[in-house]
Amino acid sequence: MKSTIYPPPNADETKIVRFCSVLKQMIVLVRSGILYFYRLEQGTSVMVRQINPGELRDLDQIALGQLVSTFEVGCIEPPRYDCQKTSTVPSDLQRQNDYSED
Repeated sequence: MKSTIYPPPNADETKIVRFCSVLKQMIVLVRSGILYFYRLEQGTSVMVRQINPGELRDLDQIALGQLVSTFEVGCIEPPRYDCQKTSTVPSDLQRQNDYSED
């Protein structure tokens, strides 16, 4: 599908344009650090959301102290099974090896 993206009039130089397949949206980063999200439609894309640099937070909800300079879009698949990493040596066998004499 071809779609034209028009940045808002207050946007300055475009730095990065990426497509997010999970959101099915284009993400545009401009020099001022503002992120624009566009929904792709036939002909002209529609801006869905704008995130200003002051709105960006880290995991602890602390505001970022600098402008975003780059970003990547990735997809992480969760494991297929609920699993937990355990010791490779059973504890009974480990105790036997600790007390054995060579």
